[in-house]
Amino acid sequence: MMISNINILTSRYHIIVQICVLLTTLLQSARTQLCSKGYYYENTVEQCKSSDPSQCLTCPQDKNDQALVYRNLKDWTCVEQCPLDTLPISVTHHELDSGLFSYCRGKSYYVDPSSSLSNIELGTIEYPFKQLDDPFREIFNQLSWLGEEFIIYLRQGSNLTIHSEQMPLVLANSKVTIRPYYVYQKQSQIIQELYAKVMISSGSYTRKLSNFNPTLIRNNQSVQAYNYQNAITRGIISAQFHQVTKYKIVTYNSDLMIMDIQFSELGYVDQIANSLVFAYYAPYRWIHFKNCQFNLKQMIFMTTEGANFKLEQSSIDLTSISRLLSHSSINNCLLYGQENVSNNIFIENNNFFGQNTGIGYQHLIYISSQSNITFT
Repeated sequence: MMISNINILTSRYHIIVQICVLLTTLLQSARTQLCSKGYYYENTVEQCKSSDPSQCLTCPQDKNDQALVYRNLKDWTCVEQCPLDTLPISVTHHELDSGLFSYCRGKSYYVDPSSSLSNIELGTIEYPFKQLDDPFREIFNQLSWLGEEFIIYLRQGSNLTIHSEQMPLVLANSKVTIRPYYVYQKQSQIIQELYAKVMISSGSYTRKLSNFNPTLIRNNQSVQAYNYQNAITRGIISAQFHQVTKYKIVTYNSDLMIMDIQFSELGYVDQIANSLVFAYYAPYRWIHFKNCQFNLKQMIFMTTEGANFKLEQSSIDLTSISRLLSHSSINNCLLYGQENVSNNIFIENNNFFGQNTGIGYQHLIYISSQSNITFT
């Protein structure tokens, strides 16, 4: 009987405690709601405290919820106008109260899939992107009409993936360099280092969840796709370019330099246009590889409309590659008839190794139309 009474009293005590905890929680919640906008309720001191704007993604807003200033990603300040060495961008993001993120982007991007500092991805050295297509989609959608020059830094030793036709890397009206970077643990000093690793896959496009990424519509896998229609309207690309099937890296009227990257290819689609880089409309543009390593199934470079191409100081495994390059040009003397300006091909100081036993096409290098060729 005594045990029974104790159990009843204990049970009642737990009920009373639970009710008190619930009421305390509700009161604290009510107090939180009573705090003015821009303040939050601090339980430890039981007071409303001012939010620190420097800890927020977005900058202060007015009473109409309109952003007053841009978040400068280079120094995390809030500015009314972006500095000259940055570019203003405003994107829709459904996870933000305002639905809009306005920021100043520097001309360097950082990609590190192994970053564990935060699950916020901004493409900066402190908060790098974790997917290789993120800087490409932002440049194409937000900045390609400016004709600017960018550097995309890949963390040295990192393992990244090109998802081929599932998520190609597309450039238009831009000049981009891709190279590795290394970050010391004790100081934010950047030095050039060999190599970053890029694997090419024809499998489905997947990505890890993110707490925030301006190239996503929501904090899940809903990416902001390439806005081809807007680029057509601005006159950046042709309507025909929108329709072509795109694999891996595809450029339109763009320069691309890739340094110190190790490429390997697993699954692939056996299509002649499935080259690592395919250049469209590039009469005076350059596709340039330097000090790279290639273990590919499909060719390194292809164009059917003409471009300048340079491959130097690189190692190429010929065992399974279909062809080194395929180069042909449009018969347009106004665009491609200027000597030493267009259709230059330089293959210099490379290391070719491996035995290709009939896997590739009949010719290792295929060149048609007018071209200037240097092979050393």
